[in-house]
Amino acid sequence: MPAGGSREISWNSSGKSLNQEGAGCNAGHAARHASQVFKPTFVRMSSVLKLKHYAEQIIMHDFSASSAPVYIDNRSLDGFLEKFASKECDQTNCESCGLCLEWEKKAIRIDEAYRKDVLSRASDLESGLYTGAHWF
Repeated sequence: MPAGGSREISWNSSGKSLNQEGAGCNAGHAARHASQVFKPTFVRMSSVLKLKHYAEQIIMHDFSASSAPVYIDNRSLDGFLEKFASKECDQTNCESCGLCLEWEKKAIRIDEAYRKDVLSRASDLESGLYTGAHWF
């Protein structure tokens, strides 16, 4: 079992999960086990509040260009589809092409303080999943 007492579930092609011993159990059985994780007696309230604050932060509430932390200027994307279609993207390596990155830089604005805060909160939540810090 990995550090923190968590166990990775792997799924086979028949939709059954494989436990540590390799024995299969159906998806319903795995779901019942997973549901145990979300019982209030097992989850730290501080972790639930962290998740709530993170969700509130990433769900956009303000769509104005001047104050939204993430803004996509649709007018800046005029002509993108025409260039995209003519690039034969199914036969091009995205890393060497750079067309999408070029348009992204023109059309998408992300407030740097917001970006850093969201990434920090996401990292904190993710590390708690690996270390078991969210559970008693």
